[in-house]
Amino acid sequence: MANGTVDETPDLEETSVTPSSQKTGRQNFSFAEAAALVEEVLFYKPMHGGPGHTWKEVEDAMTPMFPVTRDAKASKERFGTLLKTFKANDAKAKWASGTAEQVTELKEKLQECLNLQRETDTLAATKMQHSKTLKQRLLRDKEKGKEIRSDPLESFKSKKRLHGGEDEEGSEDESFSKTNYAKRTNAREAELALKWK
Repeated sequence: MANGTVDETPDLEETSVTPSSQKTGRQNFSFAEAAALVEEVLFYKPMHGGPGHTWKEVEDAMTPMFPVTRDAKASKERFGTLLKTFKANDAKAKWASGTAEQVTELKEKLQECLNLQRETDTLAATKMQHSKTLKQRLLRDKEKGKEIRSDPLESFKSKKRLHGGEDEEGSEDESFSKTNYAKRTNAREAELALKWK
């Protein structure tokens, strides 16, 4: 802008903005991408929830295959949509009459994925049921333990009240003190040592 001339170099902000006709929105998964996604899910089994294989690994495996990169969340959502669609179409095909269903390789793999998903769901349900019963058993045992411990204490307290606060067994408690116990144990060991000599 020096000397009254206009600087014609574009600003960085203007160059980074693309016209609306060139904006790229979310691109749908192609059939090849969907087939590869199902293949990778069968390989990595991320729905099992175990340590190691996750949806991130599925994403990493698919990235070099296709020009469009997808994040793990998009892959997971697309796989969920594929399974949902497969279930709906499978239910319709079971009720269709008179025509043989055309089974493709993708349908077979989706059926395998569906079976894996069912196994995972039943495994998770049994684990949850097992942990629930274990917690209930522990709570019951804890309550029984409190009850078992409280009964002798109550009877001891009532005996103590009857005898005016002193125990008859007080003299016996002295004989079982640590020092007397140690003396008796040492005496027995000495007797045994003499027998074996």
